[in-house]
Amino acid sequence: AVAPASLLDARYVGTPGMAYVGQAIKDSADKDGVYLKINMSTAGDTIKYTANVKIDPVELIKLDIEVNTATNTRNLVLVGGPVYNSIVKDLVDMGASTVDWATSAGEWEWIADPMAKGYDVLIVAGANREETRMAAEDLVAMLN
Repeated sequence: AVAPASLLDARYVGTPGMAYVGQAIKDSADKDGVYLKINMSTAGDTIKYTANVKIDPVELIKLDIEVNTATNTRNLVLVGGPVYNSIVKDLVDMGASTVDWATSAGEWEWIADPMAKGYDVLIVAGANREETRMAAEDLVAMLN
C-alpha cells in the first residue's frame, strides 16, 4: 500500500464498494478543539457522519495490554505495528489489517468493525519507531 500524503488522503476500502475517508475540520472544532468528519461512501451515494467528541485525556490513552478487544465498545486508535502492539498483531494475523507494516514508511489504516463488536480501528504505524513517530505526528498535525 502506498502511504497517504496526509490524513485527507488516507483511505481504507473495507468491503467492495465501501470507502471510509477521515478529514480533520479545523474551522468547526468544538470547544475542546476536536472535530473529525468521517465520510462513508457507497457506489453513487455519499453518506456523511459528523459528530463532536469530548475527550477525557486520562481515559484516552491505554497500553495494548489494558484493552480487552472481546469487551471493548469504543473505536480504537492503535499506535505501533504488530511487533510492539499486540492488538495490531491480532488484526494482522486474522487478515483484517492488510498493510505490510514491516516495510511501511508510516501510514494509517482504517478498519471498519474488525472484531464484529461495533467499533472501528485506526492503526497508525510504520516499519520502525521513527516512521511510526512521523506517521503519528502527521496525524496530530492534521487534527490541529
